Amino acid sequence: MFKNMSVHTVWTTTCWDTSINSEFLMKLSNEDISINFHLRNILSSVHQTQKEWFKSGILVDLSCDEASDVLQEASKRRLFNLQNDWVLFDRHGNPNKTDTLEIALHSFRTHMNQAYMMPDSRVYLLIEVDRNVWEIWDGFRLSVTEEVQVSRVGVMTPDRVEIKRANRTNFKRVVLSASSVILEPNSFRGWNKPILTHNLDAFAHMHYAICTVLAEQLNFTLNLTLSADYGWNYGNGTYSGLIGKLQREEIDFTAAGGLMRSDRMDVGDLTVGTFVARTVAIFKQPPLSSVNNVFTLPFVLNVWIVMFAVMSVFTVALIFLIWTSNWLHGVETRLSIALDTVTLVLAAICQQGLSVAAAQYSGPTRLATFTLFLCAVFLFTSYAACIVVMLQSPSQTINTVKDLADKPITFSAQDTKHNYIYFNETVDENIKKIYREKMKPQGARAFTSPEIGVERVRNEFHSYLVEITSAYDIIAKTWQEHEKCSLSETELYKIPLLTLYVVKKSGYKDVFKQKMIQQHEIGLKDRIAKSIMPQKQKCVSANSGVARFDSVSMKEIYPALLFLSYGIFTSWLLLLFEHMYKTHVDKKNT
Repeated sequence: MFKNMSVHTVWTTTCWDTSINSEFLMKLSNEDISINFHLRNILSSVHQTQKEWFKSGILVDLSCDEASDVLQEASKRRLFNLQNDWVLFDRHGNPNKTDTLEIALHSFRTHMNQAYMMPDSRVYLLIEVDRNVWEIWDGFRLSVTEEVQVSRVGVMTPDRVEIKRANRTNFKRVVLSASSVILEPNSFRGWNKPILTHNLDAFAHMHYAICTVLAEQLNFTLNLTLSADYGWNYGNGTYSGLIGKLQREEIDFTAAGGLMRSDRMDVGDLTVGTFVARTVAIFKQPPLSSVNNVFTLPFVLNVWIVMFAVMSVFTVALIFLIWTSNWLHGVETRLSIALDTVTLVLAAICQQGLSVAAAQYSGPTRLATFTLFLCAVFLFTSYAACIVVMLQSPSQTINTVKDLADKPITFSAQDTKHNYIYFNETVDENIKKIYREKMKPQGARAFTSPEIGVERVRNEFHSYLVEITSAYDIIAKTWQEHEKCSLSETELYKIPLLTLYVVKKSGYKDVFKQKMIQQHEIGLKDRIAKSIMPQKQKCVSANSGVARFDSVSMKEIYPALLFLSYGIFTSWLLLLFEHMYKTHVDKKNT
């Protein structure tokens, strides 16, 4: 039988003779199963099973005097679980040929009527019905207040073992206690009513939906209460709020998702991950013109090379055409013609007019000049269009936590308990720098409500750490379409998955996990999330084909004004030097 259960080791709590133990040892050894005998200290053998990482089998002879003590101690330590397959029997057999159902009920109620033997347990009773023929009976309790339920699940002979799993998914409307958390009771309108204000309580609504489906799957009655908070360690091993109720076993499981934290695993067991409460820093990227000189950005190396090549080609062509025309007409070509040609090409590139009358040029020279100015029009139009686009474009200068720490952007966070804790627990130097330099000086403004934080992001160069779905809801209701295009987000730290906790060593853990995984596989969990949680807003205006231009301030055109000022100053300086030089030459000549 133990071979069919795929156990690696067997613990025996029997009162057999040494010869029988030796024979039993040989049979199990032949099946590659280890065995441990603890006849003098039976309770210690039960205690050791919870330290084994592999599956164990435990054989208990109910006719032994110590059997009841062993089973009571096992119940106290909650060893009736998936890790341990318990096999009970009475070596005296069934001499009175009593009905096996009566024997099963009597045995379980006598020895295990108050045992913590929940749906996750595997406890079998062997009843001899004929020579070397045993019926296999299964027993468990739906809750600590219910009687033991028994059912015939198989038969065993020397040649074969047949065991079928008993149905543990019908709890027959037994009452299970759970508790949820509402952090903002003023906005709570009821579990089955639409959420008007999206906040962290939205996760409580989603987990309530999961729990109601779970109650239908397992056919139990949910007794739901509310807690003030999710529960945090007081520092002395006890917890507040929801986790505190779980620790004191006032509830069977949590109906609100708690973060998967290592400190909470000491007081409760995890089921499966449900949802992700993404807490990210949102901010608007600064305009490209505020971090770069947009007038020089289009001029990459290749553009400079092409511009120089075009200017050189037109300069050489014009000089050659003018020289050829002068040579044909017998006119001497002066050096100033070449300098004037360079000035002409520069003027054309910069969209300036002709400094020489076109009538002085020959036909080929005029055609080359026209081509030069036409080419300059296309170049200048492309450049101007590029500048306009960049003036309306956000930059991508903030992408990491380090950027948030180093850039001159203000910072605040959502006023939630876990944000306080994670800022205090973090070992990341950049996050510490943000908290120390950007948040502490703000005092009470460092932790604010989502409405205030998101509005600051909208109107200031500000970053706000928030549970992202709360921000999405506010952005969808208050922001204009074009404002969403510059919105960025980055994670400061990874928030653990949310999960439903059950009491430590709970007898419902595995059956809950199975049904919750089933909800995920058939899409119920995703449907719940999409029906409650707001989705990320898309930048519609960028692809709508409708142009929208923001006003350009002095800040955007400051580099151009600065360059113009430098040019004017240089021109006056050159004029002054020319005047001084001319005055000096005139005095020298006189």
